[in-house]
Amino acid sequence: MLQYLKNNKQLVHYIICAALIFGLAYVPPFGMLTERGMAMLGVFIGAVYGWSTIGMLYPSMLALVGMGLELGMTTVLAASFGSPTIMMMIVMLIVMQLLNDTGATEIIASKLMANKLTMGKPWMFMTLFLIAVYVCSLLNPIVALMLFLGFLRQVCNSTGIPLRSPFTAVMAIGMTMAALLGQCTLPFYNAGIQYYATITAMFQLQIPYLKWIVFFFFVGMLMIVFVVLAAKFVLRLDVSKLKDLDPAVFGEKKNFNKDQKIAIGAFLLFVAMALVSSILPPTNPVAAFLNKLTIFGQVVIVAGLLLLLKKEDGTPFFNFNASSARGLSWDVVFLVALIMPLAQFLCAADTGISAMLAMLVYPLQVLPPMVFIIAVLIVGVILTNFANNLVIAIIIMPLLATFAGQIGMSVAAPIMILIICTQIAFATPAASFPAGICYSFSDVVDTAMMMKYGWILVAVLTFATLVIAYPVAMLMF
Repeated sequence: MLQYLKNNKQLVHYIICAALIFGLAYVPPFGMLTERGMAMLGVFIGAVYGWSTIGMLYPSMLALVGMGLELGMTTVLAASFGSPTIMMMIVMLIVMQLLNDTGATEIIASKLMANKLTMGKPWMFMTLFLIAVYVCSLLNPIVALMLFLGFLRQVCNSTGIPLRSPFTAVMAIGMTMAALLGQCTLPFYNAGIQYYATITAMFQLQIPYLKWIVFFFFVGMLMIVFVVLAAKFVLRLDVSKLKDLDPAVFGEKKNFNKDQKIAIGAFLLFVAMALVSSILPPTNPVAAFLNKLTIFGQVVIVAGLLLLLKKEDGTPFFNFNASSARGLSWDVVFLVALIMPLAQFLCAADTGISAMLAMLVYPLQVLPPMVFIIAVLIVGVILTNFANNLVIAIIIMPLLATFAGQIGMSVAAPIMILIICTQIAFATPAASFPAGICYSFSDVVDTAMMMKYGWILVAVLTFATLVIAYPVAMLMF
């Protein structure tokens, strides 16, 4: 048996994950924890361990079962897969695959880059290049990074800038940051829905969609500007060769075809419905109807309209089954399905976890509130460069919320800044999935160089977050 485990080391992680999820329920409670608290703590610790060593799917599925044994499977499933959010996400992932299938993302990228504003202006080119990554990451961060890393290679080959140089390292860091913030900007899609669902379930806090989008857009542009300023004044990159860049490097200029226009229109229609239902007063007839539909009903309407359309050759415009196979990520679905009930039940009064956190935080109340909060946020920045962003946010959120509650501070602003801090994740290949993609392009980026500049830019962007973004968050939330 021991020899088998030695030859199958990954199996050890599966065993430890399962032991934590199911085993801690039988450990006698300590401190202010209850028996239920021990069970929920085991589910949480086991899931975090599994996410860090195995992946997202297996730990999430197993943790759902562990939570169901403690709370009742019907209760857990009602709070997870019974939520309109989960069903909306499933259909949304399938519908959004159309943007990739039709090539709309590539056309958007080309139009953003090949324009008069970028030609002959190196620093403006860098800024708009990163903005283009951000915009395309609203749709699909993975496609955006793969596409723009290819563009970056072509830019270097066209201008004579060496590959694996300080320029490519800084650009890869900026692209990672842009992709991370881009995928969080829409609270009903990509990573944004994971954070939004966590906040809603954990604190019963409904942040208006428009405020969320405006804040993330502001922070996204702020971070891009600071990356470029740091490249110019701190790292002093030589980008003079970018003046000779030929716009043809981004491919032949193309207009959107009919299929691409329909795919983009479908996306904008869904965004419009989501925003209208969030902005208008609940008594407004349109808002009341959309809210009654829920966000799941809204995306289903979009999918239903697409299913009615035909291409010029008479074939269906939207093949739901084929798009499901390509666009649906069960890792993401089960992760969010677990996070929603876990955030709701983990710190419930009958677990004792909130009481224990309050006891731990109590001695720190002698510190000035901002000192404590900033210290916790900086710890979050450091940890997120070695572990999963969402996991770090889930761990720190209750601590920040408990402290904010005890001093009478609104919880929304520090939680929003915590989310930003957990996106400053590019100093190591394990910092985030977008970072891993950029580090993997070894012909474009030198790993050691990217890590070196990565930690410098971590410091710069943390400064920008705490000094500029935090006060804005306090005003908005």
